[in-house]
Amino acid sequence: MRMLSPLIRYQIVNESHPEIPAFCPVCEVVIASSMDEDAISSVNCCRECETSFFEVNREKWQNGWRPSRDEIKSSLNSRLFIVQ
Repeated sequence: MRMLSPLIRYQIVNESHPEIPAFCPVCEVVIASSMDEDAISSVNCCRECETSFFEVNREKWQNGWRPSRDEIKSSLNSRLFIVQ
């Protein structure tokens, strides 16, 4: 559950695939594509995190490693977000 403010709590559920979270567990970006859903199903993160973190740290990832907040922030700053 995420907090917009200390008083408001919300939870978004993917009604067509309730086992897929609405947000990436690593970077907290919205799961927005079928590629994200495939990545969530296989390595429990969005496609961008799979590319940026999992693929280059596969063995460490499988042993429980996750990127630091600074690494995630750097990755988010380099991503291209398209707003329609």
